[in-house]
Amino acid sequence: MKYSTELLSLILLSIITFFIMYYIKQKKVNGTDQINKVFVYNLWLIIIWNGGLIAQIMSINFFPINPIYFDYFTYISICLMPISILFMGIVFLKTKVKLNRAHLLLFIIPVITLLVLWTNDSHHLFYRVYDIELENVVTGPYAIVHSIYSYGILVIGLFLLVKGSIKNSGFFSRQSILIILGSLLPISINIIGTLKIIPLNIYMTPIAFAFFLFCCAIAMFRFQFLSVAPIALERIVDRMSDLYVVINDNYKITDFNKPFSNLNRYGI
Repeated sequence: MKYSTELLSLILLSIITFFIMYYIKQKKVNGTDQINKVFVYNLWLIIIWNGGLIAQIMSINFFPINPIYFDYFTYISICLMPISILFMGIVFLKTKVKLNRAHLLLFIIPVITLLVLWTNDSHHLFYRVYDIELENVVTGPYAIVHSIYSYGILVIGLFLLVKGSIKNSGFFSRQSILIILGSLLPISINIIGTLKIIPLNIYMTPIAFAFFLFCCAIAMFRFQFLSVAPIALERIVDRMSDLYVVINDNYKITDFNKPFSNLNRYGI
């Protein structure tokens, strides 16, 4: 069976994604309702993406359907994923964001992309040659527009996530390192696939994005990535004139405010 390893990986990732969504709903993970919703939207996009590719692999092996038609469906997630990650980064950095009509402008290029893709058979502006193996793909001129826009939005979103994490916990914190490592994989896979540096197929990209979201989930559950309340609390205690320090059961300092950290400057 062709692409059996990729098929099993996509099915497993979908199951894990459903489990994470269920966990968030049942455990009511700490964080604002807004950022939890954006995170869940990303998980739904992964499920839609995986579902289309699972159907594509089944079709390749059992049904005489052109594989590109499944891309017409999966590109809904491909176009929206960078924007969803951007919103997650904005909300995480600023705690809460009020969406307005200006944000709708972000969806103009994705809508045009879908229309161009869905009518590709008549003009080949997106794909001149479509193939599962990226090294065999020949793109049309509009694919450049889609790639520049998507990569740009994605990089900005990942930058905001990392910036928010560093601002909250520091550059060398486990939370920040986890988010940075998770961010590197989808960027690297997309660059390698686009430039055809090494042979890859189209199934590697959703796996890379799923890995990134799983890193975010671990940071959320283990290191309170989505806990925005502590960020606000940290800002309050940092502005206090009194010293603030937290000690655990092993008599180790686990948290403190800026006035306490400034003691070293004065040799105290």
